[in-house]
Amino acid sequence: MNLTFDKPLRQTLSGLVWLSVGLAAIVLSGAIKKPGFANNQDPGPQFFPILLGTLMVAGGVALCGSGIFAKWKSGTHPSDALNKSETTRTKALLGFLLGFGAYIFLISWLGFTLSSLGFGFALVWLQGSRWYVSASMILALMIGIKLLFGMLFHVQLPEGVIGFPF
Repeated sequence: MNLTFDKPLRQTLSGLVWLSVGLAAIVLSGAIKKPGFANNQDPGPQFFPILLGTLMVAGGVALCGSGIFAKWKSGTHPSDALNKSETTRTKALLGFLLGFGAYIFLISWLGFTLSSLGFGFALVWLQGSRWYVSASMILALMIGIKLLFGMLFHVQLPEGVIGFPF
């Protein structure tokens, strides 16, 4: 199964994802309780989430705008984006969104590593890669993330309720 969308629809959808994740980062950074935002030459812990969230919002607005403008320029209305040939693509997108929701739910039970391995493998495999290429690529990615964030930056990745050691 190959998930492909026309370029303006891809831009609009990815722009909406960037926009929502950026807004969530900005809103959730308000929960950081350490006082101070740029006092004593220290930007504080809220600075980077707000900065990255703002950049994601700007990128999301740019992607949405370019996707809508491309549809408008081509003479089709953005609501005409889903025709009969794209209904299967819509089903694939809905399947991805359901899988992502399951991933978010399972990350609290299985932990970051196992849930990310499963979701990443399924995502890359459904894009048309061979199973062994998908498995090796996702495994290398997980090892890299665990080394970089877990060991180098000492970020505590979710372990899950089950408590697997990896």
